[in-house]
Amino acid sequence: MREIPRTLGMTEGVNIYGEQQTELDVWSNGLLTKRLLRSGLVRQVASEEMETVMNSDHGEYTVALDPLDGSSNIRTNNLMGTIIGIYHDKPLPANGPRPLVGALLPLWTLR
Repeated sequence: MREIPRTLGMTEGVNIYGEQQTELDVWSNGLLTKRLLRSGLVRQVASEEMETVMNSDHGEYTVALDPLDGSSNIRTNNLMGTIIGIYHDKPLPANGPRPLVGALLPLWTLR
């Protein structure tokens, strides 16, 4: 696994909410979405850092995530987290009630 990027600047990109993305936003999104889709367990991944849902031919789970919640805290080294919601056999995007089968919110800092 690669090291967390040392350059913690901003990119030209914006997320689906119009917020400017940090280099760490883009890196963590790429890492998590690719690993989830390669696992063979996850069919679809949706992230606030992507405009479209990423798909795989395999898996029975769908995952919605915010790979780096609190990225505005990078410079001050305050808490950040990764928010993950896991759903079973529910294609994305979807409306109405969606039974969540798992969730994860690890909190961490860079230093």
